[in-house]
Amino acid sequence: MLAEISSLLNEKQYNIIVIKCEDLSSPAFLQLCMVDYAVKKDVKVICVSATRNMLAFKAMASKVMIRLSEKLKFLSVSELLPNGFINDDDNTFFACILKHIEEDDKEIFIIFDSFTVFYDFTNTVSHIPAFMRHLQQFNKNLKIKLVVTFQSKDQISNIILHESDIVIRIKRIGNGFAKDVTGQLYVMERSGEAPFAENIFNYHLSDRSARLFPPGMSRPKL
Repeated sequence: MLAEISSLLNEKQYNIIVIKCEDLSSPAFLQLCMVDYAVKKDVKVICVSATRNMLAFKAMASKVMIRLSEKLKFLSVSELLPNGFINDDDNTFFACILKHIEEDDKEIFIIFDSFTVFYDFTNTVSHIPAFMRHLQQFNKNLKIKLVVTFQSKDQISNIILHESDIVIRIKRIGNGFAKDVTGQLYVMERSGEAPFAENIFNYHLSDRSARLFPPGMSRPKL
C-alpha cells in the first residue's frame, strides 16, 4: 500500500490532509503510510499521539516493515500534559512542537493521530482552527503539512474538513467480504469547484502488510 499512497499524494498541492474514520475503522495503517511517505522524501515528521507511546508506534512500524529514521519525532500527549488545568493562553503544546523544528528544515509533516489531542490542550474548542493556522503560518519559509485524524464529527471538525485539501475517508466492509476486503478507502481532492469527486479503493490488512486495489479486483496474493 505504501506505493499506492505515494502515488495518491505525489504532485498534489495540499497543506491539510484529513483522515476520517467511519464504523470504528482503525487509521493506524494509513498514518504509518503517511510517515513512510514523508521519511522517504527526506521530510521531517512530527507525530503527536493521543493513543500510543513511542515503543508501541515502533512495534507497529516494524510489523509492516517500515523503517523509521531520525527524521521522525514522536510526542506523546500523556507526557506533554502538565499537572492541573490548561489555560486558553497556555503555549505548552505549541512550544513542544516548535522545539523539534530546526533552522535547516524546509518541509515538515505534523501528524495528529486523533483529533481529541487538541481538546486536551484547550478549554475553548473554537481556538483549535486558529491554533492550526498559527502552526502553519509562524514561519513563511517553512512548509508545514498537517495530517489530522477524526473518529467522529462535530462543529470544529467540520470547520477543519472545510479547510482541508485532501480528505481520506475509511470505513469497514460487511462480514461477507472480510476475507478479501477489510474496508474501503475514499480519496477526495478538494481543489477546483464543488462537488468534489471521490476515488474509491478497497484495502486489505493482514498481520504484516496492507494492500490497496480498485473495487472489483481480487486482492493481490500476500
